[in-house]
Amino acid sequence: GRKHGAAGVCFFAHLLPAATYSQGQWVEMKILSWILLFYKLNLQKECKYRAWLYYIHTYCWQCILLYLREQSTLLVCIIYMNPIRSIFLVIILLTGFLTSISQPIYETRRGDPNGIDKWYMGRQIAHVMSHYGIQWLERSERQEEEDTEQLIKNLGLKPGMHIADIGAGSGYHSVRMAKRIGNGKVFAVDVEQEMIRFMDERFKKGKITNIKTVQSSEKDIPIEEGTVDVILMVDVYHEFSFPYEMGRSMHTILKPDGRVYLVEFRAEDSSVPIKAVHKMSESQAVKEMKVAGFELETNIDNLPWQHCLVFRKKK
Repeated sequence: GRKHGAAGVCFFAHLLPAATYSQGQWVEMKILSWILLFYKLNLQKECKYRAWLYYIHTYCWQCILLYLREQSTLLVCIIYMNPIRSIFLVIILLTGFLTSISQPIYETRRGDPNGIDKWYMGRQIAHVMSHYGIQWLERSERQEEEDTEQLIKNLGLKPGMHIADIGAGSGYHSVRMAKRIGNGKVFAVDVEQEMIRFMDERFKKGKITNIKTVQSSEKDIPIEEGTVDVILMVDVYHEFSFPYEMGRSMHTILKPDGRVYLVEFRAEDSSVPIKAVHKMSESQAVKEMKVAGFELETNIDNLPWQHCLVFRKKK
């Protein structure tokens, strides 16, 4: 029974799709699964290195559990060991499992051609809009389609506030927010150098002095910790290549009583004329923001096509 159980576990481990892991993790998984098999087949033999194999055995189970968690599959495992060892192993496994779920896994697989071959928590990540999309961001009908003035009102801006416009693009919303915060400051954040250059020229030409452009990486926002009152993301979060890391970075720069406004086209509404991969549902947004350390405060449902989801730091 022990031999068959071990062989079954190892066979399952070798069937796991390599796309779920990086190349290094996949090789490591293969090696460890064979070590697990070796250990299981020699349970009754005296082994000088049994303690080390015991921990390796545990790590193998953690890898398998990590994959099963991502696939929302329930694993029921029967360990063919004496009761004391079984309890000890289960405690180790549960500890490793709870640790492993603190950072969700990215998957690599094909999907909608309008997105990249990368998935996060069941959602395909969309292609990033480059500076070639500036004309679309600045289209004359945007106010009518998105009611951007109402969106700015939703933010409850006050003089002296510090605002981070993440994925600012052409600076469309940054300019409108800057008018409402007096001696405050807007950080117009974007990952693309061409967008930063465009905004710098725009703000200089308009003589706007309370906006500072900030070029971020795909994983980090270089703004001082705990200094931002409001974070605004308009139709950009779904394009983040590393949404978990960006979420944690936003959590770092936000003040304890700050708010995050996540604005995304409603996936629940098929009448919204936007490609599916560029939409988000409320439930998906809440799920992703939760693992980054945020909780939903409210959904301000007063925009024509978009959710206006307000998040705060978890208490």
